[in-house]
Amino acid sequence: MGSFGIGGQQMKTAVIGVGALGASILAKLMNDGIEIEGWSRSGPRKTSLDATVSRSEILISTLSGALTLCQVLDDLDIRGKTIISFSSATRVQTQELNEWVTARGALLIDAKFYGVPAMLGTDYATIFFSGHCTLAVRRLLTVLAPKKIYDLGLSVGQAATLDAAVLAVFYGAMTGFAQGKALCSSAGAASGAVFEKVLLGIFEPHFLSYLSSTIDDRGHLAEGSQQETSNKVHRSALKMLQKFTAELQMDPKLFQESSN
Repeated sequence: MGSFGIGGQQMKTAVIGVGALGASILAKLMNDGIEIEGWSRSGPRKTSLDATVSRSEILISTLSGALTLCQVLDDLDIRGKTIISFSSATRVQTQELNEWVTARGALLIDAKFYGVPAMLGTDYATIFFSGHCTLAVRRLLTVLAPKKIYDLGLSVGQAATLDAAVLAVFYGAMTGFAQGKALCSSAGAASGAVFEKVLLGIFEPHFLSYLSSTIDDRGHLAEGSQQETSNKVHRSALKMLQKFTAELQMDPKLFQESSN
């Protein structure tokens, strides 16, 4: 077993929410020798959450939102636990979650992962976090993102803010790309190879390929079965951006789906 505690003592860890990201985190840390278990509300890992929490010192949440995490952990004893939350949430939601966690005697780390689950543990994985990060937590995060891990300081909510900023840039680029493809299509030009070749010097090839497969020639989100999961992620992120812009008293219409 890998050592992630003080003085060589293992700190037991649990992943709360074993979806695509949670399952990948669980598998990566387990393969690295970490003493870890996973919990899910359904499926083969549907076990007693109370027992899972009581056995663990570090809880990694990949649940859908801050409120969901509060609901799941409500009435459980989390005193002395460290919670690493990869949940999608705005800065205000994250700060409220931090108050909720702190009032129960636990510690919250606001963390964000950039990439697809298969990238975990590779040089391409990127994680940034904010909050009081212990050495044990930092070592766990380093296993997941060996080369690109960024500490944004003690103020919980900074990672959520940067997450929204990065998403805004991503969707700004995505909107421009959608408009470009739609323009080429309306002129009868090939909106695939030529258009993409021109932009290869601007965007990373894998990023461009991702946008190409996600947006159809009309500039809309593709609705094929292969894109269903991807589109759900897009829409979830767009809803989060709308909430974040509302917090800043910006116009939420800035981030509407191009398919509307």
